[in-house]
Amino acid sequence: MDKLSIIAGGMVIFSSIRDVIDSWPKRFDLASDLGTSVDRVHKWVRSNTIPPKYHQALLLAAQRRGFDLSADDLVRIHAAPEKDAA
Repeated sequence: MDKLSIIAGGMVIFSSIRDVIDSWPKRFDLASDLGTSVDRVHKWVRSNTIPPKYHQALLLAAQRRGFDLSADDLVRIHAAPEKDAA
């Protein structure tokens, strides 16, 4: 898991979809919260993207679990250029 960046005041900055997903205790828990399969969640990690149709449910699930995830975070993560494997 990539380490989450912590800034002043204890706010968490999510730097990747993996960071978001790894906020849940287990991928099964996230899949259950969103009504999808664990296999699908694994695919999101590999592709570093979560389809927009899950964003609202993801934000609500994060809020229920006390995670400080915002729609702005999702937009920023999805807009970030992918890192080269070099």
